[in-house]
Amino acid sequence: MTPPRLAGARPRWCLALAGLVLLAACVGNGPSNDGPPVTDPPDSGSTVDGAGTPEAANLTASPDTVEVEGARADSAPSGTVPLPRDSLPAGDTLLPVPGHLRQPMFGVAVQATRGIPLLPASVDFIRRHRPLLRTAILWSDVETKYGEYGIPKKYDPVRALAREAGTKLSVILAYNHELFACAGGRFRRGVCIQGVASEENRDAFLRYVAFLVREMGSEVGLWEIWNEPNAGNFWRPEPNVEDYIALASATVDTIRAIDSTAVVVSAGTAAVDFSFVGDLIEAGLHRKVDAIGIHMNMFRPGSARVREHGEREERPLNEVMSRLENLHAQTGVRFAVTEFGFPLYSPSYRDDPLLANVSGALGSEQQDQLGRVFARVSASPAIHTILIFQLQDSRNRRNPLGATRGLVDGEGNSKPGMTSLATALADSVP
Repeated sequence: MTPPRLAGARPRWCLALAGLVLLAACVGNGPSNDGPPVTDPPDSGSTVDGAGTPEAANLTASPDTVEVEGARADSAPSGTVPLPRDSLPAGDTLLPVPGHLRQPMFGVAVQATRGIPLLPASVDFIRRHRPLLRTAILWSDVETKYGEYGIPKKYDPVRALAREAGTKLSVILAYNHELFACAGGRFRRGVCIQGVASEENRDAFLRYVAFLVREMGSEVGLWEIWNEPNAGNFWRPEPNVEDYIALASATVDTIRAIDSTAVVVSAGTAAVDFSFVGDLIEAGLHRKVDAIGIHMNMFRPGSARVREHGEREERPLNEVMSRLENLHAQTGVRFAVTEFGFPLYSPSYRDDPLLANVSGALGSEQQDQLGRVFARVSASPAIHTILIFQLQDSRNRRNPLGATRGLVDGEGNSKPGMTSLATALADSVP
């Protein structure tokens, strides 16, 4: 028997419509979280912040002399983080899985170490796709005096944006510290003698790690242990795989002792360094971390930069992926591509007809390149994480013509590569 309608009750269709409106409003807000002196060309992906810079790694650059992300410092829009939610187009219904919950995990690098504001197009992309936000939180920023720790306010905007967008951070734990690792406070060849290779300096690094995990572990979806330890501009006095294994093993133990659920990956290698990666696997590091890090900054679609036995070359992407998948099948290792994209380091690549404008106005016939390659890599069972090298263009004062490689240009315009990537991301949403 149907109960009589209460006086003043609305029709069922009206109640259903109201429920849908309320649900859309709640979902739209998204869930909140608890919370160089020495250079390594051009396969080393991290010459501009995203992962940190050789200048940051070496502590030789002054914040007053570093070019800002995008255009000139005085042209960077202010008040861009956060943007009001009503700035999103009406009727937008793309509500993807947050980056830290995707398979594989997905993120983009941002310039938090220098407090550079994100442009509106970048914030819009973050709110739509909720990627992990990759940034280094530098040891030298956190421990400014012996044994005294704190997180500077310059990191607040990216932390707030991650919470507001309903995603988390991918934090790079790095780099050498002038208070511990080097004489004279300068990281130059012949001066930085030990780095974190010594047990004393490694223990000091672990105390910084423990502080960060306790202080902001709920905000972090991925911890990266260093960056490009196979490159001389990041690992001093020179790359040494045994020293890196000692640091990485101790670091993951420190993190997991505080947060047993933390996701931890080893540092991305400059290029896909099969020799370095092979040594990490042989030492069993892949059984301690969630994934082994590699960088896949491509110079031409369909290829990837490879290092092996001291040689560097570009190899067909399918060949590289096949080797990674074979390693996965043989050992169970998974790979975190902690830098992915087209960095365009050298102006000479602008002579390539395909890549001449890949960092700017990409031709319509080439717009699908980034998305297609991303789809190929991210679909592999061997891939645990894939992070876009940089969200916004940056300028490199040593090589200004070769430094643009983001999804948003210096004027704040979205590039075709962003459209291509957005399509691939939408296709991957369950």
